[in-house]
Amino acid sequence: MLFHTYDYVFLFLPLVWITYLVLRRTTFTNVILLIASYVFYCYESFHLIFFILFSSTLDFIIGPRIEAATSPRRRKALLAVSIVGNLGLLFVLKYFAWLFNAFRVAWSGMFPEQPIAWKPPEFILPPGISFYTFQTLTYTIDIYRGQFHATRDRVKFFTYVALFPQLVAGPIERCRDLLPQLTEGRKRASAVLIEHSLFLIGWGLFKKLVLADNLGNIADLIYLDPKELAGGVVILPLAFCFQIYCDFSAYTDIARGTAGLFNIQLSRNFLTPYFATSPSDFWRRWHITLSTWLRDYLYIPLGGERHGRLRTLRNLVITMFLGGLWHGAGLFFILWGLYHGFLLVLYRLFPLDEWLIRRGGRSGRALATLLMFCLTCFGWLLFRTDLQVFGPLMGTLGDLWADPGNARFWSVLYVTALFAVPVLLTDFMGFRRGGEFVDLYPRFSVPTRVAIYVVIFFVTSLFAKREGYAFIYFQF
Repeated sequence: MLFHTYDYVFLFLPLVWITYLVLRRTTFTNVILLIASYVFYCYESFHLIFFILFSSTLDFIIGPRIEAATSPRRRKALLAVSIVGNLGLLFVLKYFAWLFNAFRVAWSGMFPEQPIAWKPPEFILPPGISFYTFQTLTYTIDIYRGQFHATRDRVKFFTYVALFPQLVAGPIERCRDLLPQLTEGRKRASAVLIEHSLFLIGWGLFKKLVLADNLGNIADLIYLDPKELAGGVVILPLAFCFQIYCDFSAYTDIARGTAGLFNIQLSRNFLTPYFATSPSDFWRRWHITLSTWLRDYLYIPLGGERHGRLRTLRNLVITMFLGGLWHGAGLFFILWGLYHGFLLVLYRLFPLDEWLIRRGGRSGRALATLLMFCLTCFGWLLFRTDLQVFGPLMGTLGDLWADPGNARFWSVLYVTALFAVPVLLTDFMGFRRGGEFVDLYPRFSVPTRVAIYVVIFFVTSLFAKREGYAFIYFQF
C-alpha cells in the first residue's frame, strides 16, 4: 500500500487509528498495529509476509539465546546465525541474479565456446527488505554488545520489525529507541502532537505529489531520450536531486506523522542536506538513520579512526562502497558509493570547507555550500543513470556549449527551478534555526497555520501529478 493513495489516506489510516483509539487502554494495542502492518505490507501481494516473518522469527528466537549464552564462542556463533540468515536472504533476493549474470557475461567473453546456459531465477524484491533487515540486525547486535535486553514478547517484537509507518522506507529504527515505546495501554497522543502529526502528513503529501512527482517527470523524460535536450546533463541531476529529496523526505514526514498519531516518535532522517558544506556534513544531514547505522555497525567495527590516517581513509571508502551496494544491485550504485567515499577522503586530506569558511566568512560558507551541492548533484547523476545513458547524456553538454541560448533548455530549467524553489526556501528557513521547516510549524500563529493548510490543499489539488510514482526508496 502506498502513502499517497486514497485507500491509505481515506480508508486504511482512519480505520486503524479509530480502532486503536477505541482499544488503546487494552492489551491489544500492539496486536492492532501488527495486523495493520501486515495488511499494509501485503496489500497487493500476500507472499511478501513470508520474508518479513522469516527475519522476525529468526531474531526473536536468537536474541534471548545470545543474552543467555555464557560462552563467548557460543554468543558469536548465535550472532553469526542472525547475520548470515538475514543478509543471506537479502543477498539471494537482491544480489545473486545480478552477480551471476555479470559472471556469466565475463565467462562468455573469456570462453565463448563454452557459454553458461543456466539462468538464475529472477526474484521480485520485497519492498523495504533492506530497511527491516538492518533494523532486525540492530536487535541481535545490540544484545550481543550488552546494550539491550532481549524481549520475550513476541507480538511486541514482531510489531517493532513490521511497524507500518516506517516499514517500507525507514527511518531505520534502533531497538533501544522503538521497542520501549511499544507498551500496551499507553497514553493517547496529545492534541498538540496530533495536530503536528497531521501537518507532517499533509506536508509530506504536498512534497510527494506536487514537487517530487513533477520533478520526476522531467528527469524521466531526459533519461528516456538523453540526446533530445541540449544540456540534459545539467537538467537531469538537478531535477533528480530535488526529486529524490522531496520524495524520500516526504515518505519520512508521512511516516513520522502517522506514527505520531499512535503516540510513537520516529527518528529524524533529514536535516536540510543541501545546505551541507562538506561530504561528512552531508551525511550527517541525509538519510541520517542509514548513515549512523553504517557508522555504528560497520565503520567503527572496521576500526574507525583508531588505527591511523591510512586505515581511516580505507574504512571510509569501504563503508561508502557497501552503502552504495545497499541501495541496489548495479554498477552505478557502487560507483555512487565509491564517489562519496572518495569525496570523504578528499575532504579529510584537503578540508576545502574549512579553508573557504576561514578565508571568506559567510561568503566562504556560501561558496562551500554551493561547491558541495554541485558535487552532490554529480553523485545523483551516477545514481540515476546507467551505462547506456551516461555517455549520451554527457554528450549533451557539448550541445549546450555550442548553443548556450537554447530556448528549450532554459524553459525546462525554469520549470525545474519552479518546483525546486519551495523546498529550498522552506529548508533555508529551517536551516537558519538549526532544524527543519516542520520544526518551525508549532511556532506559527493559528492564522498562519490555517493559511499553510489552505495553500497546501489548493496547490496539491491544482498541481499534483495525477499519474504519480511509487516512492523511490521502495525499490531498496
